Amino acid sequence: MTVDADLPFIDLRQVLDTDGVILGNRIRTLRRVVMGNVSGDAPVHNAATDALHELRETTVQALSTRANDWMNKRGLIRHYWKWGTYWIGLYRRPIVATTVTFIYDAVPKQLVFDADEPQVQEVYHRVIAEIATGLLLIKEGSPQGERGLARIGDALDLTQQGQAR
Repeated sequence: MTVDADLPFIDLRQVLDTDGVILGNRIRTLRRVVMGNVSGDAPVHNAATDALHELRETTVQALSTRANDWMNKRGLIRHYWKWGTYWIGLYRRPIVATTVTFIYDAVPKQLVFDADEPQVQEVYHRVIAEIATGLLLIKEGSPQGERGLARIGDALDLTQQGQAR
């Protein structure tokens, strides 16, 4: 996420995941906050400050003991603080637009949206279930294994060599 200059507050519900989809309230636990972009294979330093480091978590109480005007301090971001579940604050306020990466645990997004068509056609759902059941039966050994093989063969509409259907 790119944080604009002089904007110390971030609403995590507006953060985009790697697919460009808004997370909303799916974030459960914020693990790390890194200045720069570490979402790809090769980390990318922040373009404006050439910084790439992990921000340390702090609290509002700890910041308020440093100075009364801690909210007005501007400079290189070193800390972040949480306010509730979905709000993050940055200390110090960024002077220029800054790239920040959030590493978090989240609830998975929905597999199928109401407006989308499923990626697996409905006719294959029964076949997938039959093959899965057959594989479980095969692991049971004899005689269940033979029944599992037969079930998979029926699901895939296979015939054994030398047999006609």
